Amino acid sequence: MHTSMTLKKVFGLVLGCLFVASLVPSVIAFANNHADTPYRFQLSYGACGDTENRAKYDDSSTYIKCTSNTGVAIVQSNGRQMGSVYTWGPKYPVGIGAQYIYNYVWEERPRTDVTAYCFLRFTNQDVQRTITTEGLWSPDSV
Repeated sequence: MHTSMTLKKVFGLVLGCLFVASLVPSVIAFANNHADTPYRFQLSYGACGDTENRAKYDDSSTYIKCTSNTGVAIVQSNGRQMGSVYTWGPKYPVGIGAQYIYNYVWEERPRTDVTAYCFLRFTNQDVQRTITTEGLWSPDSV
């Protein structure tokens, strides 16, 4: 009787481990690149500033959280792959707080076997002043 209980416990433990191991690939498949990176640009009229390129892992919106804006900067989410810009998203005025920036960086990537990258371009269209904008951004919103 003692041997059959031990075998049942071992069998149950093995089944439990297999179940947990089967979940790991799905957790990895749904991971995205939503960690925040700081940005700060001081832009005179007509000037623009680009963030660094960050890998884009899904079709979610780009996220920004502006903490300081001395005017109305314009932001645009863009796609880059193998050194070439291949998509330009719509332009949005930057306001204080969180914003989701729609884009097609993931959907329009030229190749699916090569990493697609996202970057933001901030511009100043205000003739009257220099604008400083700063905050956080992420290529994939949560």
